[in-house]
Amino acid sequence: MFWTQEARMGRDVLEEKCSRFGDVVRSGMNWSNKLWKLLDEEL
Repeated sequence: MFWTQEARMGRDVLEEKCSRFGDVVRSGMNWSNKLWKLLDEEL
């Protein structure tokens, strides 16, 4: 029982970190898209 509980906690932490990393990647991609649009307008 104790082991499954700990494994579940570890998985939750991993999922949280992965989703947070996904958010960072997504916001980074949004920024690069905005920068490209600005560059296109300048050129």
